[in-house]
Amino acid sequence: MTDDFSAVVARVLQVPAEAVRAEPGTGPAIMWNSLRHLQLIGALEQAFGVRFTPREMRHARTVAALREIVDRQTATRTPSTGESADGLGRQ
Repeated sequence: MTDDFSAVVARVLQVPAEAVRAEPGTGPAIMWNSLRHLQLIGALEQAFGVRFTPREMRHARTVAALREIVDRQTATRTPSTGESADGLGRQ
């Protein structure tokens, strides 16, 4: 079974969801080009209500790095409002 994050990545990169691995060394590396990178960032932002900073977009070049950003942002949301606890208004 795959999680929602893996399903989004698989859909955008057009690979089987089972092939998406966040941990290095657990499967073949998944590579993508700059266009797919922007599509992937947009799909993750839409699916999880997060916002990547320009720095995060430049440096998140692996599935593990993307997952870490999504996990960090979704974990800091306040349950009642859906906004981030850092006050930046990310949803």
